[in-house]
Amino acid sequence: GFVGVDDTGLEGIEYEYDSLLRGMPGFAILQKDASGRVYPLPEYPQELSESGYDLVLTIDAMCQQIAEEELAHGVASSGAAGGSVVVLDPTTGEILVIANQPGYDPNLRGQGSPDQWRNRAVTDLFEPGSTFKLVATAAALEAGLLAPEDSLDIGDGVVEIQNHTITDAHPTSGFVSLTDIVGLSSNVGIIHVARAVDRERLYLMARGFGFGAKPNAGLPGEGRGILSRPDTWDEIHFANLALGQGISVTALQMACAYSAIANDGILMRPFIIKEVVGRDGDPAETTAPQEIRRVVSRETARSLTEMLVGVVEEGTGTRARIHGISIAGKTGTGQQTGPSGGYSEYRVVASFIGFFPAEAPRLVIGVTIDQPVRDRWGGQSAATVFRKIAERILRVPAYRFEILARRHAIEPRPEVPTGATRSVRSYPELIPVERDTGSTVIPDVIGSTARRARQALIQVGLEVQMTGSGIVVRQDPAAGSRVRCGQPCVIECEPQRQPDLS
Repeated sequence: GFVGVDDTGLEGIEYEYDSLLRGMPGFAILQKDASGRVYPLPEYPQELSESGYDLVLTIDAMCQQIAEEELAHGVASSGAAGGSVVVLDPTTGEILVIANQPGYDPNLRGQGSPDQWRNRAVTDLFEPGSTFKLVATAAALEAGLLAPEDSLDIGDGVVEIQNHTITDAHPTSGFVSLTDIVGLSSNVGIIHVARAVDRERLYLMARGFGFGAKPNAGLPGEGRGILSRPDTWDEIHFANLALGQGISVTALQMACAYSAIANDGILMRPFIIKEVVGRDGDPAETTAPQEIRRVVSRETARSLTEMLVGVVEEGTGTRARIHGISIAGKTGTGQQTGPSGGYSEYRVVASFIGFFPAEAPRLVIGVTIDQPVRDRWGGQSAATVFRKIAERILRVPAYRFEILARRHAIEPRPEVPTGATRSVRSYPELIPVERDTGSTVIPDVIGSTARRARQALIQVGLEVQMTGSGIVVRQDPAAGSRVRCGQPCVIECEPQRQPDLS
């Protein structure tokens, strides 16, 4: 977010928590002497100003930068109109990343437009498509109507409803197991599943996952989505809802729903304010993780997870695979309305939502790509962005849990040459921590801002000794050096030179 010229919050966190952040203004009646000097007089009233509270966010700065960079690349490469990324900790509900495209720099007042300012991940509604098939599948499992290995006869792979013909993007026919219906993202199959479940159960499961209600994450403009009551559904609406059309959701809602599966069936309230720090520097309020409800049993959640692993390993989500780590996820491609009304064949929202490691999930990443021109399927553009974000996050020491535990390695990046320069606006490249967690490799921070350089060095387990301010011009030891964790790294900074505009 950002503030206006009077330092009043106008967007984002600054807007939502303006009353906490702004503090209390003071005043003084001043007198000017003959020399033009201004000074207060004790006999006139005056009141000292009070600073506002500080807010500590749950956002992980390194992960946020990674997501913003990969989302921007994904939107550009697919020719899309925009996109969003949400990253959550499923066990606590902490929002670690919210990235949007097109974006803007909140430090540059007056630039950008309202279309860029809004937080698309929490405000913009879209029809999710196949990522919503999780709901009908969960309802069938939870009610004991179907098991993952149970098969349904979907006939010739075509459903006719009220003069509408529904088929599959990946044609299937005959008897198909519930696991394969999810793995192949079968529209016809999920309609048969929904019919077995019935309307009321499907509606209650959707509500249980949080659809049709605001997430209450503490962000302005949160959308509640659109989920109509089952007594208003005709046959085609019921069928469309099962496959993720005829319902509107936000990217944050979808990430929260998959977080419930990752968290053994328990839905957590998402939150972005970790702590409110008082004027004295001590915590005034701390946000504790809050369980909203149990949506499905632990057994159902684990069955769903196994199905979602199959989607990534051999189904529609293979572009999200990462060597050495088990990922559970689902692809989705939701149609949008066209200029003349009705669903457009060409305007879609491609999405992929996944979590890892599947055996003990720590992160949920949801990616939506709005109106891609190339790689229009969720298993293409969105799954690719998911994989690139996940690969880079797994190189951040705090998130190398699975690789260290299983002794599988992601292919390492080439080491950054000593003395190489980089854009001031990008984070340093991440060099993976060695498996011997007592040592680390120093990243190249030359050219980075002092704050970002400090974050990068702390992330790899180093002490930081800094002189000056601004941009890092020298570092010791040099980038690429292998040192013991806890060793000091000295960085020297100089103010950034401003361009000569004369």
